[in-house]
Amino acid sequence: MKKIDVPLKNALKEFLEPYGFKKVRGRYPYFVKVINDEIIEVITFRNLIGMGYLTIGGLATVYGREIDFSMSPRYNGDWIDLYDGGVYECLKAENGGQLDIPEPHYPLIELDIAEEDFQQAIELAVNTVRDVLLPAFARVTDLP
Repeated sequence: MKKIDVPLKNALKEFLEPYGFKKVRGRYPYFVKVINDEIIEVITFRNLIGMGYLTIGGLATVYGREIDFSMSPRYNGDWIDLYDGGVYECLKAENGGQLDIPEPHYPLIELDIAEEDFQQAIELAVNTVRDVLLPAFARVTDLP
């Protein structure tokens, strides 16, 4: 069975390039954009062992701790994750619980997905990026 990581990585690269994201060279699929030479936006996907792939993202600053793109998204999960109190929940808290972007439902791409279902799974990941991550990132333009 063909794995979905390569087609998913290629689709995200194609989708994100017009938004200014670049694929970091290396083993892991990190797509990065730097805003005002200070803010780092990162989008990737993570293999939740035994469950499937999850599209995730995070924000960091160049003034924070070291960011190691040679490590897996699981290793960077304390700051780069929608799944566990990530970007969406922080924005929701800052805006009194009200946001005009949809709440993520953490769509997983199953590990044993059939090759004929790849396109639908890739569209799910791209829609998550388009509908949740990019609108959330657009709200962060500078440091407080």
